Amino acid sequence: FLGQDFALRGGGTFGEEQHALFGEVTYDFSPRWTIGIGARWLEEDVYIQFDDLEGFLAPASSGFAAEDSVSEFNPSAYLQFRPVPTTTLYLQAARGFRSAQPNQPLPESCQEEAAVVGLGPISDPDTLWNYEIGSKSTFAGGKVSANLALYRSQWDGVQLASSLTCGFNGTLNGGDVRFDGFSAAAS
Repeated sequence: FLGQDFALRGGGTFGEEQHALFGEVTYDFSPRWTIGIGARWLEEDVYIQFDDLEGFLAPASSGFAAEDSVSEFNPSAYLQFRPVPTTTLYLQAARGFRSAQPNQPLPESCQEEAAVVGLGPISDPDTLWNYEIGSKSTFAGGKVSANLALYRSQWDGVQLASSLTCGFNGTLNGGDVRFDGFSAAAS
């Protein structure tokens, strides 16, 4: 096909490098009350590089490289109350982060569709705020446990797998999602 006996051939690398600082401080301000705060700060570099791509699906330019850097701050806090030694009631909030994702190089025939759906060389990170109120209890001398929680989460820039009609795929950022839920567990 087009003088080539293979679709795509080449060598390359991709990955991430991350540097982070994190910590948490907990304070028991009475025998029944505890407060905690924490944070994680990070810097991240995500990269992808392919050299000398060949084949009828190779991008028009020789070689492919993309890099992105991001700094994130993820705080957390909680408050706990123990009305009795076997039960803890809690309230917490925390922010989470998921790294950007490098995507494979796309041939010229996929470029227009990729631009329309927002599929670039590297996705953006997505973030999640979680708010939770709940209880954790033990019974029968610690042999039985029960956990209940109500939560609300706000997920921004959700990373989604996308398949293009040209046969290639990658990770892109969709919209934002807010969801509420209830969790119950016993053992």
